[in-house]
Amino acid sequence: MKSTKIKMTVLAAAASVAMSWLSAPVASAQDAAAAPEVAPADRDWAEYKAITTCAWCHGPQGRSISPIYPALAGQKAWYILEQLQAFKAQTRRDPYAMGMMWGMAAQLTETHMIALADYFSKQSPPFASKPSPFSGSKAAAAIQVGRGIYNDGIAAKGVPPCSACHQADAAGNDQFPRLAGQHALYTQKQLIALPRFTRAGRHERCGSSAGEARYECGGALSGIAALDRKDRARDRTAGFSRRARPQKKQKER
Repeated sequence: MKSTKIKMTVLAAAASVAMSWLSAPVASAQDAAAAPEVAPADRDWAEYKAITTCAWCHGPQGRSISPIYPALAGQKAWYILEQLQAFKAQTRRDPYAMGMMWGMAAQLTETHMIALADYFSKQSPPFASKPSPFSGSKAAAAIQVGRGIYNDGIAAKGVPPCSACHQADAAGNDQFPRLAGQHALYTQKQLIALPRFTRAGRHERCGSSAGEARYECGGALSGIAALDRKDRARDRTAGFSRRARPQKKQKER
């Protein structure tokens, strides 16, 4: 059981580390041509909403600092819109979607969702020009494994390379989302969720590939996930103050 759990963590950590330093344009001409038109007033509303609400979890301009919440900056607008629609329809059923985003999306109109998707897609992606946030021998080995699967797939299992859909630079396109710069642990969660079909939409086609790939990396690199958790532990509460606990009144004698 423990060995299986270790194997489940490896590919996502490896692949995400390998992609975290990739640089790619935020949007292509094809993406821009396909994007719905957003009125200036709706664009202003989206920016205000992103700053006053979304930033609490997804970070300023969608550059999340916690692996619990995905980075949204630079993500494809169609993909963000599809996820918001799935949250509102309650067809995306992974735990964080059910516990957090179902309620948030229930308040949004289609116009709101389009405007938010447009806003985040135009922000600078995280880690776009920075080195990998990981270091050491475990990270180097994880990068090597992740790069191999991303570029070449797993021929023995019939798993195609990730780059065949998500592009060589992991920037995505008008059918597949951006992966470059995403948190390792968040990517791990999605690789676990996809084969369980708790996520609906076009990306469900990745379910069988993710299910095969995540078991093929072995347990030698399991420390990379722990490394990521350690490095980002201080970020989980950054910018937020803990509410002081009320002091118990002493009984008068």
